[in-house]
Amino acid sequence: SIMKRLETSPKIEKVGSMIEQLSLNIYDTTKGLLNRIRPKMLDDLELQQALQNLFLELDLENHGISTALFWENKQNEPLDHIQEITLYRLCQEGLNNIVKYSHASQVIISVLIRKDIELIIQDNGDGFNPETVKSGFGLQGMKERVDILCGKFQLISKERSVSPQQHGTTIKITL
Repeated sequence: SIMKRLETSPKIEKVGSMIEQLSLNIYDTTKGLLNRIRPKMLDDLELQQALQNLFLELDLENHGISTALFWENKQNEPLDHIQEITLYRLCQEGLNNIVKYSHASQVIISVLIRKDIELIIQDNGDGFNPETVKSGFGLQGMKERVDILCGKFQLISKERSVSPQQHGTTIKITL
């Protein structure tokens, strides 16, 4: 803005406009990244409500997926911000994977807060063989989030083609 006011030549006007546009893009990108690090939703809602909202945000009902959230807080104490963000992101990634790959009709998320925190994400989808399916960024990112908090990550999946009666994927996380 200062450049454009001090010098009115077309070249300076063009360069000034480009700098202004680039700085606005940097601002927007930075703001977006900050929102991705700490979801704004967690500032406005309790974690339990934010998880319920994920079901709506990811439009699970329109994908033909019924949902259930079981929440139990035996300690009756609030979680710290890192734990909240981690649980939210784990559920978000787990639900994204279910929508993209599982062909599930049912999803159950259980959060049990005791001396430790247990998160279980369960679907009745096609399942997969974890040894033959290449682990993508989603599962890898989930494992890394759990490892950072010295937690335990367990993936159990039964393929529909192998087990037509009992199939689907369960992720058990203990923090």
